[in-house]
Amino acid sequence: MNQKSIIVILGFIIVFLTGIVVYFTIINKANQPIDSSAQRQSISSLEKNEIASTQISAPAIKFEGRYIDVHTHIMPSGMSLEEMLKNMDIEGIDTMIIMETPTSIYMGKSQEEYGIPSASEKYPNRFISLYGGEAMTLLDIVIKKGGYTQSQEEKYTALLEDAMKSGKYKGFGEIALRHISLGGEGADVTIPGDHPWMFIMSDIAAKYDLPIDIHMDVATANEGIAGLEKLLDHNKNTKIIWSHTAWSRTDYKSGSIELMRRLFEKHPNLYSSVKIQTETAFMDGGVGMKQQPQKGAGRGEKQLSSGNGGTKPSPQQGLTSGINLEWLALFKEYPERFMMGSDIKPGERPNEFAYIKAHRKFLEQLPAEILKQIERNNAKEIFKIN
Repeated sequence: MNQKSIIVILGFIIVFLTGIVVYFTIINKANQPIDSSAQRQSISSLEKNEIASTQISAPAIKFEGRYIDVHTHIMPSGMSLEEMLKNMDIEGIDTMIIMETPTSIYMGKSQEEYGIPSASEKYPNRFISLYGGEAMTLLDIVIKKGGYTQSQEEKYTALLEDAMKSGKYKGFGEIALRHISLGGEGADVTIPGDHPWMFIMSDIAAKYDLPIDIHMDVATANEGIAGLEKLLDHNKNTKIIWSHTAWSRTDYKSGSIELMRRLFEKHPNLYSSVKIQTETAFMDGGVGMKQQPQKGAGRGEKQLSSGNGGTKPSPQQGLTSGINLEWLALFKEYPERFMMGSDIKPGERPNEFAYIKAHRKFLEQLPAEILKQIERNNAKEIFKIN
C-alpha cells in the first residue's frame, strides 16, 4: 500500500470519528435539563398573560331606561292610544300588557270599553291584551250564587277556549282571587283559587302556554293561600303571576319575604310583578320599616310596594335610597320569577305615567346579573314577545 492510499484511509477515519463526536455532543445537550431561570421566565410570562386575560371582563350591564310593563290598565276614551304611546316612549315602556281591572270585570263592564283587544290589534308591538271578558263575569255570577249548571260550565269553557284560540290574547287577567274594597274604591271580589272553573282556566292556559294574572289581597295568615297553592298544583305547566309583589290592601303582611320565598321554593310555576307607587316602596326606608297608611287604605308594615287604598298618593320624583337588602336577596335568589308591573291606569287619571319614574329608579339599582331578566327577559318568555 503506497503512502497516498494510507493518507486517504486516515482521512476517512478522521471524518468518521469527528461525526461520531458531534453526534453524541448534540444528544448530550438535548438530554440536559432546561435552565431553571429561563423556565421561570417562560412560566412567569404565561401566568401574566393568563392573569391579564381573566381580568378582562365584560362591562357591567346597566339599566338603559326602557323596560316591559306586564300589568297595566288603559281607557282610550280618556287618553288616546297615540297619546299613551308618546308617554310610553318618554317613560321608557317598550310594551304594555293591558287588562281590565277586577272592578270593571265584576261590575260587568265590557273589555271593549277599555280598548281590549283593539289596542293590541292596532299596535301589536306596543300593547298585549289579556282576556277578562264575559267568561269572568259569568265566573263571578256562579260563585255568588253558590252553584252552576252544566250548560253554564260549557259556555264558560267555550268562551275561554275561543279567546285563546283567536290569538288576540296572551293570557287571562286580572283575576281577583281576593280583591278588597276599601273606602268605597273598587269592588269586593272573592274567586277561590281552587274553584273548579279556575282549574278549567288553568288547563286552557297550559294548553296554549300562556299565563294567568291574579290579584290576591290577604287579610289573615292563611286566607286565600291554600286555594292559590291548589291552583298552582292543579296544572304545574300553568304560569301564575301574583301581581303587585308583597302588596296588600290590608293590615296583614300578605307579601312577606318569608311567604314569597316559601311559595317560590314549593311552586316553580309561580311568578310575580313588581308595583311601586310611593318613594318608600321596596327601599331601605320602606320595606322592613313601618309605613304611614293613606286614609282608608289600612296598609300594614313591611310591604314591598305601597297601595293606594282609598286615596292615591302623589307621584314621587324618584327613589332616593337603595333596595332593601332582604328583598334584594330574594330577587337574586329567584331572578327568573320577577317582572315589572306598574298597575298604572293611563286615561283614567291624567298623572299615571308619573309613577313610572319610581319603577325606572328601582331598575337602575338592580345588580347587573339579574337586571335584564326582571327588566324584560322574563316577560318576553312568558308572554311570547319577539
